[in-house]
Amino acid sequence: MLRAAYISPIVVLVVLCGTADAQSLTFTSRDPLPASTKLWVSMELRASAPVKVEFISGNEPFAPSVQFGEKLPVDTKMTSLTRPIAPGQRMEIRYSPSDRKLVGRVGVSNKPYPDGTAFDTTKIVSVLCDTIDCLVCYELQEESTVDFDSFLSQGSNPIRNNFDNGVRAPGRREAKWDQNDDKPMRVVDGDYVIKLTATVQGGFPTTESPSPVFHLRVAPPPAKKCP
Repeated sequence: MLRAAYISPIVVLVVLCGTADAQSLTFTSRDPLPASTKLWVSMELRASAPVKVEFISGNEPFAPSVQFGEKLPVDTKMTSLTRPIAPGQRMEIRYSPSDRKLVGRVGVSNKPYPDGTAFDTTKIVSVLCDTIDCLVCYELQEESTVDFDSFLSQGSNPIRNNFDNGVRAPGRREAKWDQNDDKPMRVVDGDYVIKLTATVQGGFPTTESPSPVFHLRVAPPPAKKCP
């Protein structure tokens, strides 16, 4: 089975993501996966456009690629391993393109879900901003180590890494972004995305969830006055 989050009795690896021209998430198998193991892949798209999903290990594919874009907003495809995967072997799932305004959630599971998707409930629900900071409202399915990155909506590299990180209990949670970059300097007005990465206790990435694109209007600095 995949090294994964545990949801009901189903063992599942879930990846929620979106970004630039190509996005990659690396994970490992906990147990051996024989050739012909089936994988269900689900994707949420906000507009009709082709998105290719590839499965890579050791620079070689370990399953046939799948393509989304024919069905909106959510579609599920099935693929299967073309070669066995050893315990601890590193694997990548690559998305191209994965524009932040186009791709919402993506899930991968070795068991089909009752609702027909491979989605987990860990996600960013909303981002609420004023002129001081942004409140990130999110949900966790199980206890996880979380961190957040903020991006310009068209950017592939985070402008702020790993803010408000730590171990959090499951349920509805809140995080705050102070609207600064890593320098730290105040960011400019523009469209932004915040990405949640949740790692369940055990030490491997299970979930990536992008927020909806939001517009940030940064307050001007206070006027300078001579005493």
